Amino acid sequence: MRVQTAIRAWVEVERGDSLRAISRATSFRSARIGEKVWIFDTETSTDLTQRLLYGFFRVYANDALELEAIFYHDNLAVKDLETISRFARRENLRMFSRSQFVDLFYAECYELGTLCVGANLPFDLSRIAIHAGVGRGRNRRKFRFTLSENPFQPKLRVEAISGKGAFITFAIKNEPDEWRDKGPVFPGRFLDVLTLARAFTGEHHTLYTAGLRFGALPLKTRIETLGIVTPETLAYGRNDVHATWALYEKLREEYAHHPFASFENERNQPAWALPITRILSSASIAKQYMKMMGFAASVRDDSEAE
Repeated sequence: MRVQTAIRAWVEVERGDSLRAISRATSFRSARIGEKVWIFDTETSTDLTQRLLYGFFRVYANDALELEAIFYHDNLAVKDLETISRFARRENLRMFSRSQFVDLFYAECYELGTLCVGANLPFDLSRIAIHAGVGRGRNRRKFRFTLSENPFQPKLRVEAISGKGAFITFAIKNEPDEWRDKGPVFPGRFLDVLTLARAFTGEHHTLYTAGLRFGALPLKTRIETLGIVTPETLAYGRNDVHATWALYEKLREEYAHHPFASFENERNQPAWALPITRILSSASIAKQYMKMMGFAASVRDDSEAE
């Protein structure tokens, strides 16, 4: 699907700490970007805490489904766990606690470089965290999430660049001595389909409207009651992952139409490439086209300005 985007942008001096410069100082994974995909969605309580209840996830290898499973809060109520168990048996799904899910997440997305995909990904990642911290002053948009008590599993850093996108990376603040021999930390590969849909269209989208716009099936379904564990809400949550995968496929097709498209790993990215994981706004696309035309300066939209 081809769309037109109107962009407001201006030129400014390129900063020395560009993402490309940072990527050269970090580790990488040999797999191509998107060779494997980890896609997940969480469902939470509807009170102010919005605590994790359960979630679904899928793992794809070269677009073939490798694993589909459900995970649940480590301390979920017994009656809710029984409901999930019955649903999992009926649908032939594997079950994991949140802690087990996190261990699998690190094995895939950190150790192997599997692309982590979600819709409103910063929120879902925050729901599986056990600790969270927020910066102050100039760092007020930076959040750090601890997903595991294991010190060898790096924290997640989420930096909101606007109301429409966020940088998401693995990071370690205080390295254990054993980490020093392992080299730089792998920053990870993260993709929010709603951010990418907005970048391609210049419009805000929900999972449902983005699916409509790009012709992705199945679409996100609707349900009257959330925040509880029932067969109906479980089916709703499972379909969210299906809809997110369908939208990712369509967005990947749109990305491939652009001359800067490349799925090579970080070490082998051509100089002209803009990885799909680095498109955070329409300005990201405009900036790359300007670079390809010989302009060295950066382009930012209004939402990224302080």
